[in-house]
Amino acid sequence: MGTDSGENPLERVQIPLPLAAAKVLAVKILPVPALRLARNAFYYYLRYRIRNVKLAAPIAKRLNHRVQDGPFAGMQYPEEMVRTDTESPFMPKLLGCYEMECNPFIEEICRRDYDQVINIGAAEGYYAVGLAMRMPRTRIIAFETSSRSRRLCL
Repeated sequence: MGTDSGENPLERVQIPLPLAAAKVLAVKILPVPALRLARNAFYYYLRYRIRNVKLAAPIAKRLNHRVQDGPFAGMQYPEEMVRTDTESPFMPKLLGCYEMECNPFIEEICRRDYDQVINIGAAEGYYAVGLAMRMPRTRIIAFETSSRSRRLCL
């Protein structure tokens, strides 16, 4: 597959490798510290894309800042949430796909008649407000250390 000029034929490839293939290749050739660095950079990039105001604001506005699906469908988010830098990914929550694997558990909680639910690490209130919406007779107590997130939760 090589050429007589010594050119690397892979340099001419214009189609990027699928992410899974790139991961397999990286695991085989990179040392562990480099893998950690690459993984952290990739996740940082994903967080940037998910939280990027230029991307999120028009989508959130079109969705009227309401959760679209999942156990908290219909829950209203404050418009300020799009512009606020929190550790919590806003767009997956707004779309209703945030922590989808927890949905059966959340549905089970909502079917029960609890006197109170305590949410420790409530962030901006996705679970606390969502459970309050779904369980109006239940007292929801939310703890959060970040004053910015507490304000959003209120």
